[in-house]
Amino acid sequence: MIRIPAGEIMGISEIPLDQIDLEALGSFLESDDAPEGTMSLSELDGFLTAIAVGPEAIAPDEWLPIVWNGAQPQFATEVQAKVILGSIISRYDEIVTNRTGGLFKPILEYDVDDSLLPFGWARGFFEGVGLRAEAWKPLLRSDRYGAALLPLLVLIPDDPDDLFLPISEEEEARFVADAPELIPESMLAIDAYWKKRGRRRDPAPAMRSEPFGFSVKVKRNDRCPCGSGKKFKKCCGGAM
Repeated sequence: MIRIPAGEIMGISEIPLDQIDLEALGSFLESDDAPEGTMSLSELDGFLTAIAVGPEAIAPDEWLPIVWNGAQPQFATEVQAKVILGSIISRYDEIVTNRTGGLFKPILEYDVDDSLLPFGWARGFFEGVGLRAEAWKPLLRSDRYGAALLPLLVLIPDDPDDLFLPISEEEEARFVADAPELIPESMLAIDAYWKKRGRRRDPAPAMRSEPFGFSVKVKRNDRCPCGSGKKFKKCCGGAM
């Protein structure tokens, strides 16, 4: 089995966009060669999108270990390693290229009846937000622009006795059904917001490091990483 040390991630070559095999990438993410807790393809896509449209550039050797839940995947050959990792990096670059102009399309999962399931994508997106929760606060707290996150917040389940968004089941169902159209519109608005404010282009240092890079997962009911002491959904993950 082949392992790629964290320090060599930046040396992985990109795959030409017309050669990215998303089906093969998705199969590997779900295989036994990927660590337990590895993101699905849809979660990965949401995660990469949050990084691409967010307030700061983040280096791959910080965010890539999170894809694997802080562990290391097992590659059969060096070629497979480069194909899989190169495809992930290339998909990120594709999102960066298509985040404006209405070209961006999220990778969403399908149910058994071929209906779209955008929930995994939204989970991945907010995990990406959690990497720079403090930097996201201006948007999360904006009355005018924070609404761009509403279609995604609807897709994050709440505790039955602690409803986060006071919307009806009919409204929630509409958001889910319209996710393929609403998500690209939200990403366009979010990207424009950070461009207007001046996105930090140089990768910022990780808030804390571990042997294989930054590996903090922020769930809705976890304490917010900004240090407020509140639940993430009641702080940076929910302030509008």
